Amino acid sequence: FGANYDLSVESPTDALAGLSARSHVRQQGITDRSRQIARDRRVGAVAIQGSGTIDVDGDPVLAASLRQVEGRVRPVVRSGRAPVGRDEIALGPALARRLGVSPGNRVRVMRRSMVVVGTVLDSSSTTPNHAEGALLSAATLRSLTAGDSYYEVVLVRFRPGVDVAEATRALDHRYPFGIMDESRPTPPPALRNIE
Repeated sequence: FGANYDLSVESPTDALAGLSARSHVRQQGITDRSRQIARDRRVGAVAIQGSGTIDVDGDPVLAASLRQVEGRVRPVVRSGRAPVGRDEIALGPALARRLGVSPGNRVRVMRRSMVVVGTVLDSSSTTPNHAEGALLSAATLRSLTAGDSYYEVVLVRFRPGVDVAEATRALDHRYPFGIMDESRPTPPPALRNIE
C-alpha cells in the first residue's frame, strides 16, 4: 500500500490565502496551516503533497511531489530511489511496466527528457492499485503543472501510540471542512477484496 501517512487535510493555497488577506478576510494558507499542524504534540510528521497531471511519453499521468514540513513522510519506494533533481522521475510499477522502462531509462515528460530513478507506489487513491502515478521533486512538479492542474494537501502522520481516530476528530474540530471521507488513505481495490 502506497500510504505513509494517516490523514490528509485540505487547505487553501498560499496564493488564495494572500488574495483573501488583501480583501481583509483573514485566511490561513497551506504553508502556515501545515506548520501549525506540525506543532500538535500528537503529530509525528507533516508534508505538503503537490499533485497535478503531466504527460509521460504521450500519456496523461497523475503526478505527486512531497515537500517536508516536519519529520519525514516518505514515498513507498519499490526499486531505486525517490527523485531529487529537476530531470528525475519515479514511476508507479504498473506505469513503468506499461511504458517498458526501469530505473536508468529515460522518458519524455512534457517535452523534456527525464531519467527514471525508481518505482514508487503513489499515495493517491485515484490511480488503480496505487501503481500508475509518478513522483517528482516539488520544484519540478510545480514547474511542469500550471493553474488548475496543480493542487496541494497537507499529509499528516501521527506519532506511534496515538489514538488516530481521536487525533483526527481533534484536527477536524480545529480545521472544519479540511478533513473529509477521502482524507484517510485507503488500500487499493485488490487488497480491499482480500479483507
